[in-house]
Amino acid sequence: MKLYTAILSMPLAHLTGVRKKVTSQLAFCGLAFVAINAWADVDKESFDSPNHDVVAYQKRFLHPRSNSADVGGLRVAANGCVTRRKIGTLNPVLDPKSWTGSKFLILDASFKNTSTTSRYPSPGAVIISKNGQTYKFDKFEMVAGDGFGVLSEALNPLITYRTKLVYRIPADLTGAVVWQPDDRSTDVMVSCGSI
Repeated sequence: MKLYTAILSMPLAHLTGVRKKVTSQLAFCGLAFVAINAWADVDKESFDSPNHDVVAYQKRFLHPRSNSADVGGLRVAANGCVTRRKIGTLNPVLDPKSWTGSKFLILDASFKNTSTTSRYPSPGAVIISKNGQTYKFDKFEMVAGDGFGVLSEALNPLITYRTKLVYRIPADLTGAVVWQPDDRSTDVMVSCGSI
């Protein structure tokens, strides 16, 4: 109790410098937060932006000329795409549950590390265009079977990793499929054919 009373009876003059310091630190943190958020917003891709030149965008990104590209030290390739109602891992426990009105897009992908250090492959996203509307599917399904999903470890230099990436899409969706292999490089797209 004596300590509490002693603290309360202290003169406030010595706290003036502390208040100024805390206030200036809070102001700096607030400005840094605003600057970081503004910088992060510049990097985001908006498919719904009215300022987006849709024709130029579709020519450049939604109709890539190749099924492979270099991104982040990896040579990625889309070896093909198919759709299925079930994955077919031969173990029903490992398959994601089927939902009414949906199907699975299975992308056969290759990642070759062309850099001199280890790299992490990313599942990225698939983009499907139908009737002038662009749909981006960036959530992939976790399948516990061998040959599915991305590595949780880095890929060593000059090693190629082939896998199947699974995305849940609407059952009635058809059209050209484009794979964006890395969310950080929005300008890199590879063709995966049509479904």
